[in-house]
Amino acid sequence: MVSVHGTAERYSEVASFSPATTGFMKNETWSSIFRLLRFGVVGTLNTAISYGVFSLFLFLGLHYSLATLGGGLVGMTLGFKLHGALVFKHSGKGRFVWFALVFVLIYMLSLGIQLLARRGVNGYLAGAIASAITVPISFSLNQVLVFRDTNK
Repeated sequence: MVSVHGTAERYSEVASFSPATTGFMKNETWSSIFRLLRFGVVGTLNTAISYGVFSLFLFLGLHYSLATLGGGLVGMTLGFKLHGALVFKHSGKGRFVWFALVFVLIYMLSLGIQLLARRGVNGYLAGAIASAITVPISFSLNQVLVFRDTNK
């Protein structure tokens, strides 16, 4: 016969075990991990919409630089609001200029990557390759320059 005496206490000990409570990782680390995951989810949605606009413009016959600009402008506007609210929990008030500067830098980097990539792949894949490279750079720049906590 198995005793159930003390089961709740043992379950409580096991349930409370987590890397954050054992000192393995600080709560700040978990917060950063979850922020990066949120950035990934919001960024995926934003990128899908931006890439859809980019693809539509390519399909309509626009030059890849104009297609990139159109998709990027949609992504910049949507991204500023979504990333500020859902990822960084920051209104971004007074920070749109920094966001726009990051956008311009990412846009130029994306054009350069596409210019190189288009030598060996079609325009659609070149745009996808550019996105894969520029997304992590965009996250870092937005976290450091745009949505940083100015109260610290």
